[in-house]
Amino acid sequence: MHTMKKLLLLYTCIIILGCGRKLPENQEVVLARVGDRDITVTEFLRRAEYTIRPPYVKMNSYIHKKIILNSLIAEKMMALEEGEDNPILNHEPIQLYLQGRQEQAMRKWLYRVEGLEKVKMNKEKFSKVYAFAGREYEINYYTVHDTTAVHNISRKLANDVTFEDIYGNRYGPVEIPKRLVAWDKEGNDAIHKALFTDSLKVGQVIGPIKADDETYITMKILGWIDRPAVTEVQKMQRKSDVEDLINRQESYSLYNNFASRVMRRKKVEFSRDTFFKFAQLLQPQYMLTPELKEEVFNEKFWNNKDMDLVTDVEKDLYTQIKTEPILDINGDVWTVKDLQHEIVRHPLVFRKRKMSNSEFPEQLKLAIVDLIRDKYLTEIAYKRGYDQLEPVIREKHMWQDYLVALYQKDQYLKSIGETRDFATEYMKIIDDKLNVYVDSLQNKYSNRIYIDTDVFEKIKVTRLDMFVKENNVPFPITVPSFPVLTTDTRLDYGQKMNQKKE
Repeated sequence: MHTMKKLLLLYTCIIILGCGRKLPENQEVVLARVGDRDITVTEFLRRAEYTIRPPYVKMNSYIHKKIILNSLIAEKMMALEEGEDNPILNHEPIQLYLQGRQEQAMRKWLYRVEGLEKVKMNKEKFSKVYAFAGREYEINYYTVHDTTAVHNISRKLANDVTFEDIYGNRYGPVEIPKRLVAWDKEGNDAIHKALFTDSLKVGQVIGPIKADDETYITMKILGWIDRPAVTEVQKMQRKSDVEDLINRQESYSLYNNFASRVMRRKKVEFSRDTFFKFAQLLQPQYMLTPELKEEVFNEKFWNNKDMDLVTDVEKDLYTQIKTEPILDINGDVWTVKDLQHEIVRHPLVFRKRKMSNSEFPEQLKLAIVDLIRDKYLTEIAYKRGYDQLEPVIREKHMWQDYLVALYQKDQYLKSIGETRDFATEYMKIIDDKLNVYVDSLQNKYSNRIYIDTDVFEKIKVTRLDMFVKENNVPFPITVPSFPVLTTDTRLDYGQKMNQKKE
């Protein structure tokens, strides 16, 4: 929807999952049931708040909430109408995509069990972190992006070359960058640990420290201010913030240790010639500008003409080498075709977001190794039965129903001879065609639809546009796009839900 998209992106707030509004944990209260599919309160909020809603449904008014619910129910009804045996769900790339979504949800649950739930709050650590939780530093800093420069800076600092002289020698007579770093606003763990876990002095130089896979930072403390929590509300909030930070850092460490134990004694060896042929073919797809990457993503995943997830060019891209062995994991040999199959299920996640052409092969190796690690972690999740967990099943169904409903909508519009461009004429098409169609589905499935109106009355949604993504996961987009299917404002169908049991 290019016209609507350009308008909405002016007001979009892009949020990394975990930094925005928190939803209650384990809130799996069922708001509506359509056939064998549930819409929980959590899903309602995520679909309404974690993606951009169209202009006709942006407010927190009761009417707009009804449009949101009717849209989600319409999506489920269209999925029911298309049925399980359809071209989308029989298309192998779609099957692998949905399997990948399910397996990502399974690994999240594994992280919860092996990370979050094993964190034990240490009183001494809590007190130490709490002591710095109101602090804001003023620093000078500079960054470098290669290890040779890091070694040179470290050597010069060890030989008493000043912070300012090192900067001047590298960048000339320009002002050293300066910034404020607050405990409750700094999101980089390495910087956070360097500044907020011990007493520092004015003039103290810290680093170079590895801020991420791309950047090393050297900092000089210019001064700081402390803002103590005074009121009971402030103290409670600060206590909660400190506990959240410690839980996140500790759970991440615990899960990494668990993953390291899983990968112990597993050795990955690449076939040099085949790997570099593969890297050469793959590199152009990953060295695009952000704008081109978005265009390729949209063309690849949301091609409304035939919903094909793999273009003909990509299908033929590796024909010459698809049977060649590319890697060996403890005697288990993967061909290029095997690896490509895994990549559809688990798109590559590169540790470096910005890299030169010469760095690509090494970063590709690391991304493939991370894919293999996740494959072993997923096997553990399957053995534990995490694929049968309700949150995992709901996650897969959410994406499956979205895709099937999108296909069903397009098929319906084609069947009635609708030729207008939905991206630019969606409001007219909804008013002229889709509202009537959705009404007919409401009548058809009314006896299979249950709505908890008491729960619905209590729901509130934000008016802020958000597009929520997760970092460092194969499928970063958190929820499907809002279902642009109806502007119906009435809940005059279905039956009242009894939460005890249907």
